[in-house]
Amino acid sequence: MLLISEAAIVAGTFKYTLYYPGKTYVLGLAHLFVFVILILFIEGIHQKFKKGEVDFNHTDEIISRDDFDARIDEGEELVILDDLVLNISKFKTEHPGGRFLLEHNIGRDISKFFYGGYTLEQGVGLKPVQHSNVARTIVNHIIVGRLIERATTFSVRITATQVINHQTKTSILRAEGKEPGWAAPASTDLSSFGRHYLLRSYHNPEVRRHYSAAACMKTDAYQQYVGLINQYKEGDTLTFDEKVLPENQEEAEVVFVSKNYKQRGGLSQRIHETPNDLCQIKAQLGKGLGLKNEGTHIAFVAGTGVLVFVDLIALMLR
Repeated sequence: MLLISEAAIVAGTFKYTLYYPGKTYVLGLAHLFVFVILILFIEGIHQKFKKGEVDFNHTDEIISRDDFDARIDEGEELVILDDLVLNISKFKTEHPGGRFLLEHNIGRDISKFFYGGYTLEQGVGLKPVQHSNVARTIVNHIIVGRLIERATTFSVRITATQVINHQTKTSILRAEGKEPGWAAPASTDLSSFGRHYLLRSYHNPEVRRHYSAAACMKTDAYQQYVGLINQYKEGDTLTFDEKVLPENQEEAEVVFVSKNYKQRGGLSQRIHETPNDLCQIKAQLGKGLGLKNEGTHIAFVAGTGVLVFVDLIALMLR
């Protein structure tokens, strides 16, 4: 409407000069010049805002994972983003990607889509969307609570890496700076399996990706588990050194396994090619696998998707 109004004003100015040849149309040109400068100024402010990072609002409303599932069963349209619970019922019709995408993910964790790691459908030519600061602002208006455990954000450094194959590597990240107030969950904590960590490099903070912990893939731990398997096969007494478990480490650390997708500016490439990189981590996030102490659990996985389950398999081995 602004453009139409401006076009009408400029056209009216030129038409005026046709009726009054002696009159100048400098005023019309000046008006157009000021309008263009104003539009560029506003656009510049908008682009700067889009590239910023508004903090998500804090909320004192606590929602357990069981409560979350119960509210979904009752018909509430809730999703999870990081450790926050969002009600999308009023926003879904305004979602630029269409209401279907949000409705299809009711009851699920949408973080991997929000940060541009995935699309809802893979292999159909669609590119992931890394949501802007505008989206973060919208999120702050639809927060209705947070999961019972508040996520902790702190700095970590890649202190060691171990090659698995030509494109896959285990990385060990240890907390750096002041005490983060976070400790690795116990290896027997069923609620932690499948929960994820949001990681980004300070070198390129706009790119964030999710990783699942794979503590059993750290070399000394891995050797212990291989030893267990061999002892069982040989019929020997089973022995396991629990010093390798994450809860028994002197420093808070997270162990990831990552595949180098070799995308320019990508986080996986930086993890693989930049030793000792300083990163920021936010942990732990998401609902997890929702494991119980009894019953049958069936997992369908492919490729790196198995990494969500390796620590669970390690627990079963012990």
